[in-house]
Amino acid sequence: MSGTLMISQIVQWVLLLLLTVAFLTFRSQKEEKKSLAWQSYGLSLMEKFPELENEFISNGKNVHFNEPVDSIVLFTSATCSACNGLYPIISDFSQKYNVEIKLYIQGDTALIQEKINTHQLVVPVLHLNIDLLQQAKIPGIPYAYYLSTSGVIYNKGGVNHEDHLKLLLHDGRKQEKMMRTFKSA
Repeated sequence: MSGTLMISQIVQWVLLLLLTVAFLTFRSQKEEKKSLAWQSYGLSLMEKFPELENEFISNGKNVHFNEPVDSIVLFTSATCSACNGLYPIISDFSQKYNVEIKLYIQGDTALIQEKINTHQLVVPVLHLNIDLLQQAKIPGIPYAYYLSTSGVIYNKGGVNHEDHLKLLLHDGRKQEKMMRTFKSA
Protein backbone atom coordinates (compact mmCIF):
# COMPACT_ATOMS: atom_id res chain seq x y z
CA MET A 1 0.00 0.00 0.00
CA SER A 2 2.85 2.39 0.67
CA GLY A 3 4.06 1.81 -2.93
CA THR A 4 0.65 2.83 -4.28
CA LEU A 5 0.62 5.91 -2.04
CA MET A 6 4.09 6.88 -3.20
CA ILE A 7 3.14 6.49 -6.88
CA SER A 8 0.01 8.64 -6.41
CA GLN A 9 2.07 11.38 -4.75
CA ILE A 10 4.63 11.28 -7.56
CA VAL A 11 1.82 11.53 -10.13
CA GLN A 12 0.33 14.52 -8.25
CA TRP A 13 3.70 16.32 -8.18
CA VAL A 14 4.27 15.62 -11.87
CA LEU A 15 0.80 16.98 -12.70
CA LEU A 16 1.41 20.05 -10.55
CA LEU A 17 4.74 20.64 -12.27
CA LEU A 18 3.17 20.25 -15.73
CA LEU A 19 0.35 22.67 -14.86
CA THR A 20 2.86 25.21 -13.56
CA VAL A 21 4.95 24.96 -16.73
CA ALA A 22 1.82 25.27 -18.89
CA PHE A 23 0.64 28.32 -16.95
CA LEU A 24 4.01 30.08 -17.19
CA THR A 25 4.30 29.30 -20.88
CA PHE A 26 0.79 30.62 -21.59
CA ARG A 27 1.43 33.72 -19.52
CA SER A 28 4.70 34.56 -21.29
CA GLN A 29 3.10 34.05 -24.72
CA LYS A 30 0.22 36.33 -23.87
CA GLU A 31 1.81 39.69 -24.54
CA GLU A 32 -0.07 42.41 -22.79
CA LYS A 33 -0.69 45.29 -25.18
CA LYS A 34 -0.37 48.55 -23.33
CA SER A 35 -2.44 51.37 -24.72
CA LEU A 36 -3.64 54.78 -23.70
CA ALA A 37 -7.17 55.62 -22.66
CA TRP A 38 -9.42 57.52 -25.10
CA GLN A 39 -7.46 56.53 -28.21
CA SER A 40 -10.65 56.07 -30.19
CA TYR A 41 -11.60 59.70 -29.52
CA GLY A 42 -10.19 62.98 -30.72
CA LEU A 43 -8.93 63.92 -34.15
CA SER A 44 -8.21 61.11 -36.58
CA LEU A 45 -4.80 59.52 -36.88
CA MET A 46 -2.88 60.35 -40.05
CA GLU A 47 -4.55 63.74 -40.41
CA LYS A 48 -2.78 67.06 -40.08
CA PHE A 49 -3.22 68.70 -36.70
CA PRO A 50 -5.18 71.97 -37.11
CA GLU A 51 -3.63 75.39 -36.58
CA LEU A 52 -5.21 76.52 -33.34
CA GLU A 53 -5.80 80.19 -32.63
CA ASN A 54 -4.18 80.60 -29.25
CA GLU A 55 -2.97 82.99 -26.63
CA PHE A 56 0.56 82.42 -25.34
CA ILE A 57 0.87 82.67 -21.59
CA SER A 58 4.55 81.77 -21.68
CA ASN A 59 6.77 81.19 -24.68
CA GLY A 60 9.07 79.00 -22.62
CA LYS A 61 12.81 79.21 -23.10
CA ASN A 62 12.54 78.12 -26.72
CA VAL A 63 14.79 75.11 -26.55
CA HIS A 64 16.67 74.92 -29.85
CA PHE A 65 17.03 71.51 -31.43
CA ASN A 66 19.63 70.79 -34.10
CA GLU A 67 16.98 69.66 -36.55
CA PRO A 68 13.18 69.75 -36.80
CA VAL A 69 11.66 67.52 -34.15
CA ASP A 70 8.38 65.82 -33.58
CA SER A 71 6.05 67.21 -30.96
CA ILE A 72 3.50 66.45 -28.30
CA VAL A 73 0.51 68.72 -27.89
CA LEU A 74 -0.67 68.29 -24.31
CA PHE A 75 -4.03 69.51 -23.01
CA THR A 76 -4.45 69.98 -19.25
CA SER A 77 -6.35 72.06 -16.72
CA ALA A 78 -5.01 74.20 -13.89
CA THR A 79 -7.53 72.58 -11.52
CA CYS A 80 -7.08 68.97 -12.67
CA SER A 81 -5.52 66.76 -9.98
CA ALA A 82 -4.41 64.13 -12.55
CA CYS A 83 -2.58 66.87 -14.48
CA ASN A 84 -0.52 67.90 -11.45
CA GLY A 85 1.72 64.85 -11.86
CA LEU A 86 2.66 65.96 -15.40
CA TYR A 87 3.83 69.51 -14.77
CA PRO A 88 7.01 68.63 -12.84
CA ILE A 89 8.27 66.29 -15.61
CA ILE A 90 7.29 68.08 -18.82
CA SER A 91 10.38 70.26 -19.33
CA ASP A 92 12.87 67.47 -18.57
CA PHE A 93 10.88 65.00 -20.69
CA SER A 94 11.05 67.37 -23.67
CA GLN A 95 14.81 67.62 -23.50
CA LYS A 96 15.51 64.00 -22.56
CA TYR A 97 13.52 62.60 -25.48
CA ASN A 98 14.23 65.42 -27.97
CA VAL A 99 10.57 66.25 -28.47
CA GLU A 100 8.87 69.63 -28.49
CA ILE A 101 5.96 69.89 -26.06
CA LYS A 102 3.25 72.51 -26.46
CA LEU A 103 1.24 72.71 -23.26
CA TYR A 104 -2.34 73.99 -23.36
CA ILE A 105 -3.77 74.71 -19.91
CA GLN A 106 -7.43 75.43 -19.24
CA GLY A 107 -8.29 77.77 -16.38
CA ASP A 108 -7.74 81.16 -14.85
CA THR A 109 -4.62 82.91 -16.14
CA ALA A 110 -3.35 83.54 -12.60
CA LEU A 111 -3.61 79.81 -11.76
CA ILE A 112 -1.85 78.91 -14.99
CA GLN A 113 0.94 81.38 -14.26
CA GLU A 114 1.26 79.80 -10.80
CA LYS A 115 1.73 76.36 -12.43
CA ILE A 116 4.39 77.80 -14.75
CA ASN A 117 6.28 79.39 -11.86
CA THR A 118 5.90 76.50 -9.39
CA HIS A 119 7.09 73.86 -11.86
CA GLN A 120 9.53 76.11 -13.75
CA LEU A 121 7.98 75.16 -17.07
CA VAL A 122 10.25 75.97 -20.01
CA VAL A 123 7.93 74.70 -22.73
CA PRO A 124 5.47 76.94 -24.58
CA VAL A 125 2.31 77.32 -22.48
CA LEU A 126 -0.91 78.39 -24.16
CA HIS A 127 -4.35 79.21 -22.79
CA LEU A 128 -6.93 76.51 -23.49
CA ASN A 129 -10.55 77.56 -23.91
CA ILE A 130 -13.77 75.75 -24.82
CA ASP A 131 -13.45 76.59 -28.54
CA LEU A 132 -9.98 75.01 -28.70
CA LEU A 133 -11.21 71.94 -26.80
CA GLN A 134 -13.93 71.46 -29.39
CA GLN A 135 -11.66 72.21 -32.34
CA ALA A 136 -9.08 69.67 -31.14
CA LYS A 137 -11.88 67.20 -30.21
CA ILE A 138 -10.51 66.61 -26.71
CA PRO A 139 -12.61 63.93 -24.94
CA GLY A 140 -11.15 64.61 -21.48
CA ILE A 141 -8.19 66.07 -19.68
CA PRO A 142 -5.29 65.34 -19.61
CA TYR A 143 -5.09 64.37 -23.28
CA ALA A 144 -2.25 64.50 -25.80
CA TYR A 145 -1.45 64.15 -29.49
CA TYR A 146 1.87 62.99 -30.91
CA LEU A 147 2.70 64.87 -34.12
CA SER A 148 5.38 64.27 -36.74
CA THR A 149 7.65 67.11 -37.82
CA SER A 150 5.12 67.84 -40.57
CA GLY A 151 2.26 68.08 -38.05
CA VAL A 152 0.57 64.76 -38.84
CA ILE A 153 -1.08 62.92 -35.93
CA TYR A 154 0.48 59.49 -35.34
CA ASN A 155 -0.72 58.78 -31.80
CA LYS A 156 -3.13 60.18 -29.23
CA GLY A 157 -4.72 59.40 -25.91
CA GLY A 158 -5.19 60.18 -22.26
CA VAL A 159 -1.94 60.77 -20.40
CA ASN A 160 -1.59 61.40 -16.69
CA HIS A 161 1.96 60.33 -15.86
CA GLU A 162 5.39 59.92 -17.42
CA ASP A 163 4.83 56.30 -18.52
CA HIS A 164 1.85 57.43 -20.57
CA LEU A 165 3.92 60.16 -22.22
CA LYS A 166 6.62 57.60 -23.02
CA LEU A 167 4.04 55.24 -24.52
CA LEU A 168 2.52 58.07 -26.57
CA LEU A 169 5.95 59.07 -27.87
CA HIS A 170 7.29 55.54 -28.45
CA ASP A 171 4.20 54.26 -30.27
CA GLY A 172 3.87 57.51 -32.24
CA ARG A 173 7.46 57.38 -33.44
CA LYS A 174 7.08 53.68 -34.24
CA GLN A 175 3.91 54.33 -36.27
CA GLU A 176 5.54 57.25 -38.08
CA LYS A 177 8.59 55.14 -38.97
CA MET A 178 6.37 52.33 -40.29
CA MET A 179 4.45 54.79 -42.47
CA ARG A 180 7.68 56.30 -43.88
CA THR A 181 8.94 52.79 -44.67
CA PHE A 182 5.60 51.90 -46.28
CA LYS A 183 5.56 55.07 -48.41
CA SER A 184 9.14 54.58 -49.61
CA ALA A 185 8.52 50.96 -50.65
